[in-house]
Amino acid sequence: MKRRILAFSIIACLSVTLMLMSVTISSAFADVLKQDPGACKAAAVAELVNRVSGSNYKPKDFYTNSNGSCRNVNGVKYGNYTCEYKTDNSGVSRSAQQSKIDDSLARGLPIVVQTSPGNPHHWVIILRREGTTYWIGDPSDGKEKRLDSRYTLGAHGDYGYVCMNGGSAATTTTTRATTTTTRATTTTTRATTTTTTTTRATTTTAIAPPETPSATYFPKYTGTSVSISDAMKEVGAENSLEYRKTVAPVNNIANYTGTAAQNTQMLNLLKDGKLRRPTAGAAVTTAATTTTRAPSSVTYFPKYTGTSVSISDAMKEVGAQNSLEYRKTVAPVNNISNYTGTAAQNTQMLNLLKDGKLIKP
Repeated sequence: MKRRILAFSIIACLSVTLMLMSVTISSAFADVLKQDPGACKAAAVAELVNRVSGSNYKPKDFYTNSNGSCRNVNGVKYGNYTCEYKTDNSGVSRSAQQSKIDDSLARGLPIVVQTSPGNPHHWVIILRREGTTYWIGDPSDGKEKRLDSRYTLGAHGDYGYVCMNGGSAATTTTTRATTTTTRATTTTTRATTTTTTTTRATTTTAIAPPETPSATYFPKYTGTSVSISDAMKEVGAENSLEYRKTVAPVNNIANYTGTAAQNTQMLNLLKDGKLRRPTAGAAVTTAATTTTRAPSSVTYFPKYTGTSVSISDAMKEVGAQNSLEYRKTVAPVNNISNYTGTAAQNTQMLNLLKDGKLIKP
């Protein structure tokens, strides 16, 4: 009996370990990565290009034949980046591959690398490093996992890679800081936010921090009520249906009528501290009075009216920065969490831009 209990415990531990080492990621990521054997490089390259340029390429866009072999994209520009393609017996050394991995991850960019085992090798995309552990997207099953759970770098003495050069984070950061300073000057007429904004502009050395939560967001709700009305009342906000109708549009809740689904969506944002206050001059009508809210600091990008399916191209056409690093600052204020430039996240951002509802950071 004791042996059976011990054996069961060991099996349970192994199961938990395997679950932690390999997790299914977003459906959009899996759709791009999970491909037939032989197309692993094309799938990984498609994911790399999509993440840095905001495009929506499919693996087949990089095929050279029906077997799924990947075409050479060396020197091809995608957004602000130029592709470097060193694969297929290119003679790359282990140290050269490692240097490219370190450089790419240090700049916040993924990189495609040659690994083993495979037939005769296998290609994956390294997404990030945690300590000494690399986390990858694996085209064989469309899952995110630890590299060392299944693979090692290099195959048969060759250490190929596909990475992106250019588009330095330093240049982008400097431009963003300048843009923030300009916005601070513009907002000197806003009585409720002038002091805070000016201070941020003076102390900015890299990427400017987001708007002061108290000026833009409702206080975070930490209670247990499942009622949005009660929750808003508890954080000191007005809780009438009419007022919530002014809150809904600036939080991307369309055609708000107070349905259960809409209220749950609003409550979840309030619990996360991400429920935005209504826009400037929003009128609130109740049975007794009409109140005009103080102006908020929410500003939007110009509405995109073009036909491109690329968020990078669309933002460029409306006169905005379009780098991956800049879009990482746009995403949080538009309730796009953990933005890394996936196809699904880019489509969500593009739709907001087309509706004229993409909020500036």
